[in-house]
Amino acid sequence: MNSMSIINPVYRRDNMAPFFILDDVFTGEELDAITKYCIDAGTYKAQVMQSRGAIVTDDKLRIADIMMHKVNQDNRWIFDRVVGAFETANRDAYNFELDGFNVFQYSEYNDKGAHYEYHMDVSFASVNDRFTIGRKLSLSIMLNEQAEFTGGEFQMIIDSQTIEKPITVPHKRGRFVFFPAFIVHRVAPVHTGTRRSLVFWALGPKFR
Repeated sequence: MNSMSIINPVYRRDNMAPFFILDDVFTGEELDAITKYCIDAGTYKAQVMQSRGAIVTDDKLRIADIMMHKVNQDNRWIFDRVVGAFETANRDAYNFELDGFNVFQYSEYNDKGAHYEYHMDVSFASVNDRFTIGRKLSLSIMLNEQAEFTGGEFQMIIDSQTIEKPITVPHKRGRFVFFPAFIVHRVAPVHTGTRRSLVFWALGPKFR
């Protein structure tokens, strides 16, 4: 660890960004193939984890259909492409110590009012370690066009000023949105149509 100064701290201008965007990692045809692969695999109703570790259905917090996909021979090409994007984002914006990942979540918000309220992707409670321990850098991939749904904005709260006016990340099909797993974020209620996305979490040791 570097020596710290109590009297003369260094105020840096290179603080981490709340989010980092990459576009055009997948082609339109590849996004079509990913979407078909996920739809064909099916979904189940999403749940949430309570502070004591219980997994429950809570429509006030989350209405969505999801499926967790572990790496296999059919989807390995997706993981391989995303690994490179993670490396780019981490190098250019965060410099976190990361180990990798072996699962992604497909999500559909296809009901009027489907949403996921404000939350973090990492838990600081030991009871939740089985599910969220080690998550450091999150990635949300926007799978479909904005014209296919209304509402469903991807929003973040990063300070007191954004509580009332959260940051809304502009939607674009195929957009990769990276952000630290401790950033508070949500998917706002969908009004019409279906919003589709993939989510990855890169794991790593404790921040230091």
